[in-house]
Amino acid sequence: MTTRELPEEPARLFEESALGRREPFLVLGGPGSGKTRLVVELACHWALQPQTSAVVLAPNRAAADLLRGEIHGRLLRASPELALAKPLVRTTHSYAFALLEARARTFGNPPPRLIPAAEQDATLRELADEQAARWPPSLRGALGSAEFTAQLRAVFQRAAQHGHGPEGLIALGRERARPEWVAAGRTWQEYEQVMTLRNAVGMADPTGSPGALDAAELLTAALDAVAEDPDLLRQPLGGPGGRFVVFVDDAQHFDPQAARLAGLASDRADLAVLTADPDQSVFWFQGAEAGPNFWRRARRLRLGPSQRLAPEVAGLVAAVAPRSVPEVATAREAPGEARVRLYPTTAAQAEGVVEALRRAHARDGVPWSRMAVLVRSVPALAPSLARAAALAEVPLRAPSASGPLASNTTVLALLLLLRAVAAADLEPSTALQLLTSPLAGATVAEARALRRRLREEEPDRPSLESLAGLILDDAERGEADLPEPALRLRRVWRAASAAARSAQTVEDVLWAAWSASGLEERWGDEILAEPDFAAVNALFSSARAQHVADSREIGPALAQFAERIERERLPAPGRIADGGGSDAVTLSSAHAAAGREWDVVVVCGVQEGLWPGLSESNSLLGVDELAAAFDGVRADAKLDARKQVLAQERRLLYLACSRARDQLLLTAVEGEGDLVPSRFLPLWWQGSASERAPEAEPAPQAPQAPWSSAGVVAELRRLVCGADEGRASRAAAALAALARVGVASAHPKSWHGLAAPSTDEPLAEDGVVTLSPSRVEQLLVCPLRWLFERAVPSAPGEAAAVGTAVHLLASVSGRFSEEELASALDEAVSQADARSARPPWAAQRRREQLGRLLATFSGWLAASRGELTEVGVEVPVEMTLPALGGRSGSLPRASRAPIADVELEVRIKGRIDRLEKTRDGELVIVDLKTAKTPRSVASVHEDAQLACYQLVVGAAREEPVAGGRLVFLGAPRKDAGAAEREQPGLDDEAARAWSDAVREAGALAVGPQFPARPNAGCASCPGRRCCPALRRAAG
Repeated sequence: MTTRELPEEPARLFEESALGRREPFLVLGGPGSGKTRLVVELACHWALQPQTSAVVLAPNRAAADLLRGEIHGRLLRASPELALAKPLVRTTHSYAFALLEARARTFGNPPPRLIPAAEQDATLRELADEQAARWPPSLRGALGSAEFTAQLRAVFQRAAQHGHGPEGLIALGRERARPEWVAAGRTWQEYEQVMTLRNAVGMADPTGSPGALDAAELLTAALDAVAEDPDLLRQPLGGPGGRFVVFVDDAQHFDPQAARLAGLASDRADLAVLTADPDQSVFWFQGAEAGPNFWRRARRLRLGPSQRLAPEVAGLVAAVAPRSVPEVATAREAPGEARVRLYPTTAAQAEGVVEALRRAHARDGVPWSRMAVLVRSVPALAPSLARAAALAEVPLRAPSASGPLASNTTVLALLLLLRAVAAADLEPSTALQLLTSPLAGATVAEARALRRRLREEEPDRPSLESLAGLILDDAERGEADLPEPALRLRRVWRAASAAARSAQTVEDVLWAAWSASGLEERWGDEILAEPDFAAVNALFSSARAQHVADSREIGPALAQFAERIERERLPAPGRIADGGGSDAVTLSSAHAAAGREWDVVVVCGVQEGLWPGLSESNSLLGVDELAAAFDGVRADAKLDARKQVLAQERRLLYLACSRARDQLLLTAVEGEGDLVPSRFLPLWWQGSASERAPEAEPAPQAPQAPWSSAGVVAELRRLVCGADEGRASRAAAALAALARVGVASAHPKSWHGLAAPSTDEPLAEDGVVTLSPSRVEQLLVCPLRWLFERAVPSAPGEAAAVGTAVHLLASVSGRFSEEELASALDEAVSQADARSARPPWAAQRRREQLGRLLATFSGWLAASRGELTEVGVEVPVEMTLPALGGRSGSLPRASRAPIADVELEVRIKGRIDRLEKTRDGELVIVDLKTAKTPRSVASVHEDAQLACYQLVVGAAREEPVAGGRLVFLGAPRKDAGAAEREQPGLDDEAARAWSDAVREAGALAVGPQFPARPNAGCASCPGRRCCPALRRAAG
């Protein structure tokens, strides 16, 4: 942009006459009018002037990065030496930090430290729990929860944004009769006292630096520092002297405190230029205002029509614009394309969006990186869009949530190492975990081979103890024969232990371990390692602040640091789910799209209830009401909150739509469940800001032209199989051409159904198949499901974890006291919670659930001792049924098909929960279940697992078997302790029938065909989407 392209008044901002004015300039302009470009041009122009220092303030980090790249790129071409130092491009928070850093240097103090939200939350949880009595009874149950501490932090931030501290919050709470605000204010006071004491250590002058700061305190501290020393505003630029110019981009996104800092900088500047569009103010949830107070004294200038929007796009943008927007004018001539489409389902909407993107790429040549899909909520729509994009070969780049820092495998290994170094000992189990961690890099096979070797060398010692001794051994014995992962772990241990003897910070020990691991070299430039690098960097940043006064205190400091990282659930740095590198379509929330533009934009999922989202706020602490109260709104005033939310949501939609240059598509779902298009849609249909009003249209029902290689191949294959021989011949020739240039799916050898099976050999080795009794049951119910679960085993769920813990504790309950069992239960829950990163309330719920199940088992055990005597617990059993030729037998299931002739031995191998003996000397198999609802008597009579156990025990022992029992620990009974269901003992005929059933299960397990059998469990089957039986049933 040059001054000749600007309206007359904005062009004067480049002239010397603009300097020295007493009021700032406020440049207003609609989307694409050139506000950001004006800031870039002004910053470059004035940065090149002698004796001139420039600072550029942006509303967020993404906007600052874009501005910095553009400005420095231009300056680099004009004056490389200036590009390295000028101008300063910062967010307001970054600028505030720079001010405080300059002030700390003046007093000889270290720079302030920003406190991560998770670290702040941990401190707030402790303070809230210690003073639970000060909180209203209705909130005490929420104290310590993540949601409560996040809202408490938001209360502090909102109060600070309005220029109030703890005292102001307490006073307001008393005035408005809001005891939760009073309690929050007192907690805030204690929090400040705690942080002040922590930060005072090591300060030459504690008054000269705020030490550690959270987000709510950063701007407040900077404003206080500037009030004492206004010249501080120039310090990050090299101090006083010369001319000082300030440029602020997208000022409508600034919260009140950020606006105050920008206003103070503007007041001290020789030239201050702010750009804004109040109609695009969308960060209301962060306290941003459409028109901050300091705008009122600014001289207003206006830019011309949009340089971004094509005419058709401008027409649709005008249809969604707030009423405060008089018109959406554009200087472009190429018409562009604007559409509104309705789809019958969410899946169809995702397919339509992806089809539009691929068409723009294939037909119009638009690069993937110049397209975006904007949504109101990324989690709500990302899964369906990601699936559709993957199927259509559209690269999609979307933000993904990150887990706790301690969930990263490398970070977890470093924390384990710190705990071991702190204890100056290496537990055997920890040694194995570290050996297979990224620090050492051993595979499971390598670890198993090393343990086998150690077992051979020291047969009288457990292999894990030998492994720990090998790592701790200071001698050099055997190093030439040790595998590299073991040597690497030994080096890591020695380096960390040596560092701990003289370290002054936790970071010193971490750095020693990291360097010895060689991970940086091993990872190199791998893209997949980027999240791990980021997580390790975050861990080092957290460790940097943990000093110790004496190296003898490093042990406790290491343990405390590891515990804090795990307890605070410090978040790992955000990751990007990238389906195509840098050249990929951007999937983003509408808020994150502020300040950006693309050639093609799809605004997806404009649904009622989502956009606009008018749900009532469920804030525990009344954050939104707090902002209104600080603004002076009376508690009994009738605010039309619904109208305010509608206006905010309309501005957000206006911002999202105005990101498009050439093509704009808006989509919604109509007809699926209760999904209906947004109330904003009729406005789009009736819009008349352009020559042709945009019209909503249903999604096309006829097949569209395929825009992906898979779609092209599918269409050609359809034509090959069609009745028109001429078209079939041409389609076959096209497929052959595609196959020759490397499109694998075009070659018939890749088509399902044409190739012969790779093998029809049974899966059994040496004519023997081994099954557990539970697998026999699965095979008899549905062989295909058994195959699905064997081929793709799923992670054990909550119920399985509970069942495993109960069985383990029940197996030892008669051998230990109740206190010892309770202690073991607490330890098991604590370890499981640490591994799963579960919140404290969830861990407590699991502890209570396990306690109830264990108590029920103890009750059953006591009630049954008059009838039963324990023979054994966790009793291993095994039996082999010899191969028999084709006897089907009469099975106790009416629908059971006769078995085929097989020459196969079936080995049953398992473990019985409890084997009991009656007073008559008969054996009873007991199987413990954690379900709350007992099964029917009839189904237990046909339970294959119990029947298998009866067969095995009957063949292995001389005593007669009286039957089996299922004991349901989730269904306690006063008389018997727990609900029971019995299976009668097997007579000769039933034993033969069940033996045949086991042989049938064995024959089904070796394949090569696995039939699908519809049953009551189909709804939870992992293979239900591709099950042939369900497809046949659906017609």
